[in-house]
Amino acid sequence: MTTERRQEQAQGGAYQAEHWLAWVMVAVAATLAAIGVLRGFGMLGGGGLIEGLDQNSPLAGSLFWEAMLWLTTAVSAGFLAAALHDSDHHRISTAGVPAGERGLFGTEHLLAYLMAALTIVAGVLTLLVGFDMLDRGNTQFEGMIWGLASVVGGVLTHTLHQTGHHVMVTSEDYAFTEEGRRTGDYAPGMRGRPAPR
Repeated sequence: MTTERRQEQAQGGAYQAEHWLAWVMVAVAATLAAIGVLRGFGMLGGGGLIEGLDQNSPLAGSLFWEAMLWLTTAVSAGFLAAALHDSDHHRISTAGVPAGERGLFGTEHLLAYLMAALTIVAGVLTLLVGFDMLDRGNTQFEGMIWGLASVVGGVLTHTLHQTGHHVMVTSEDYAFTEEGRRTGDYAPGMRGRPAPR
């Protein structure tokens, strides 16, 4: 098996993995958002006193900040879903692409994965700290700090995952694709992408 064919198979595997992970993150985001909305309107669980607020505060006893913890985490998961679903760059051949551009493609892609991991960690800390599940006397407001950090991480993940501009499609790739379509040897993701019409 040629090196190019192995790279194509690896890119195809990455495309499939990211596509399915995107659906997982969609489900996670939708679930977190639903919990947040239901909790915010008091339709899920009992009432609760927001820690760290004076009893006379207008927000005392409100579920607003609890809902915000869930919803902020849902936003982060939504950004990860969007980033992972934008995976067309794995269906473009890197044949003929300058080494520097391939290097940038790989570096940005690796950084996107790293940022995604940090986003997930910050999202988990949002809920653990916000609901004082670490038993350290934390408040919802401290959890929201992690929540906003996870949103920033989600945005940066989406930004770094936009790597398709580093993988230029050459006229040779277009020719290969069109020839493959004509002879029946072309399969999406094999090499190149369909020429624009």
